[in-house]
Formats: sequence, C-alpha cells, structure tokens
Amino acid sequence: MAGLSVEDLVEIARRTVGRDMRVRDVGLLSAALARVDARALGLDVYPDVDEQAAALLHSLATTAPLESGNRSFAWVATAVYLTRRGRPTTLTDEQAVDLVTDVLTGRLESVAAIAERLRPPA
Repeated sequence: MAGLSVEDLVEIARRTVGRDMRVRDVGLLSAALARVDARALGLDVYPDVDEQAAALLHSLATTAPLESGNRSFAWVATAVYLTRRGRPTTLTDEQAVDLVTDVLTGRLESVAAIAERLRPPA
C-alpha cells in the first residue's frame, strides 16, 4: 500500500512525535493509505506520485489519527512517502509548515491544489 504500511506510519509517528505517542484511530491510518491506492472505473483515482502524496497528506492532516502531533506527523509521513517513491520533497521547512497549515485551515482543500504545491519547480 502506498509505499508505506500502517506499521510504517506508526513508526514514523513514534520518531516524529515521540515514543509515548498514541494512535487515536488506527482505522484512519489504514484509510489514508487506502485512499492513496484508490481505483475507480478501472483507473487510479490519483494517477501520479504528487497526487498520491497530496491525498496522503490531506487524509492524515484532516482526520487527526494521533492523539497529538498530527501536523508534524502528516508532513513527515508525506515526505517519507515521496522519498520512497523516488521523488524526495524539495520544500523548505517553512514551505512545509505553510502547506500543512493551508490544508488544515481549508485554504487548500483539493488534492490537485495540494499536489501542485508538492511538485518540484520546473
């Protein structure tokens, strides 16, 4: 699934949030990964790596699967996903914070808009 497993996400959360982090709903982790790999009418819903990463970021950031630390976790999980897919992020820390904030506040609601911010400059 998505180049990541639920176990990978839990380990990323531990390393990002701390060993004492607590998962609020493991089903939300599983659902985020399933969304990345979604297919409809015989086609990938998110056909490229940036859209897949955007779907992962949106799901993890907006559903808050951890008891705390969801912002940083959502970003690090997305960055790990991109790296595993062979396209490490080019965002600065400040750009990453702005991106996650824009997703959480609703300034960026669509996967396409999030993916556009994740794409490296041409």
